[in-house]
Amino acid sequence: MTKLLSIWLTKSMIYVVHQPPGGIMNRSINRYREMAKAMEGYTLPEGVLPLARDRKPFEDLSTEAVAKLIRIVSGRAGKVGRLVDALRDEHPWLPEVPDSGTVIEAHLDCTKVPQDLQNTLVSLGFEPDHFVEFVPDIYPDHFTLKYVVMEGVRETFRDVKRATGEVIKLLEMRDVHGYIEVEVYNPHMKVVMPFEVPRSYTPLPFRQGSLEEVPIPDSIGSEVFKRADIHVKTPTVIRAAGYEMADCDRMQRLRQELINVGFYPVLTEAGNRVLTAQFLKAADARLVYKQLRDHFLKHGGIVDICLEPCVFFWRSHDGKRLASIPPVVRLAD
Repeated sequence: MTKLLSIWLTKSMIYVVHQPPGGIMNRSINRYREMAKAMEGYTLPEGVLPLARDRKPFEDLSTEAVAKLIRIVSGRAGKVGRLVDALRDEHPWLPEVPDSGTVIEAHLDCTKVPQDLQNTLVSLGFEPDHFVEFVPDIYPDHFTLKYVVMEGVRETFRDVKRATGEVIKLLEMRDVHGYIEVEVYNPHMKVVMPFEVPRSYTPLPFRQGSLEEVPIPDSIGSEVFKRADIHVKTPTVIRAAGYEMADCDRMQRLRQELINVGFYPVLTEAGNRVLTAQFLKAADARLVYKQLRDHFLKHGGIVDICLEPCVFFWRSHDGKRLASIPPVVRLAD
């Protein structure tokens, strides 16, 4: 285990969960298993994640893994994910997600994950969160543990730390390579806006060359990593009604301009083209976020923009080199 991970996984992770009496616990577990079994044939509704590679997301998961996920959702409000969304559709009594709150999330981007390890990830709360196109393209599998909470932030963060630590221990024993990032951000760090195609061309506040890529060491022991992300979400025509103009020439020009500045594109299974920049310095990310946010609020072209500070970053290694990561940038001098 790396020194950084050892420092991050502090004694604050050790806590006691007060369980109900055995009979009540057994009845709860049996109920969760019954719910999990009933989800095996669930199919994503038409229009939900239109590019999803798994239209039956529970089909290959074990009953035990899904039952443990249900237990997690039942015990803490604010859990977000495609599996949890489906569970809430079928079982509205499950705790809901607040409209706004602090977001605490851990992302695993990695090489192909065997089914037994997928089950373990789901049992820890990491849900499939795959992409159609991703950078770097050597990582086909993606899992996310995410909460949106209005209270209990410290306790939720502690639980995310614990689960992330467990996943890292598992990955260190398996032939699966990639990286994990933990991000925490507040409502003021994300702006959602109605989609409008820009009426005319207005240059972005940053031009080509404003951001420069930073070489990140891949030697084992290196603790240099990005400190914040900016995600600019643009819809595509795949999202259907209301987005018929989402891939018009003006939108294509806007995306290309962001790429020229230093952002890179990914395509989500929801049908969004997201332009992302990962920053070496949080101060650079804050400055770029504020100016782009103001620009898009005035001129349109996107559905949301988000600033996500990174509080922890881990990379696997093959004994020689650390795993590849997306490009990291900084403001040019």
